[in-house]
Amino acid sequence: MNALVGMLLAVSSMLAYVHVPDVNLSRMAQNWLNNQKIPNGNEKGKSCCSVSDASLVEEDIRNGRYWMRCPVDSPCPIKEWTIVPEEAVITEPNRAGRPAVWWAPAVYNNGVPTTPPSIRCYAPGSGI
Repeated sequence: MNALVGMLLAVSSMLAYVHVPDVNLSRMAQNWLNNQKIPNGNEKGKSCCSVSDASLVEEDIRNGRYWMRCPVDSPCPIKEWTIVPEEAVITEPNRAGRPAVWWAPAVYNNGVPTTPPSIRCYAPGSGI
């Protein structure tokens, strides 16, 4: 019984990890978010969602650069204002309307974080 519960928890956490958690978005907006590709860099063209999760975020523009932070109640671990790497910015119009980040989790070695969570893709808000 415990093994079954453990398997169900593992599967449900994996399923929750690969789609946008905001159910108030239209089906079109959810599909747009789920089908984004990494815009630049070594992994250009790979799915933003293949390794990381999309989270709706707060956005600021400072000196022509995007900054973002995740809401306190979000599963996204990036809670402090963080500059968005230019290579992560999706330049096509954001059909979801709200800024979103696809983040990769921290990397651990023997329980010690060796790499912090990172921004894989970023869709600026549409300004609506």
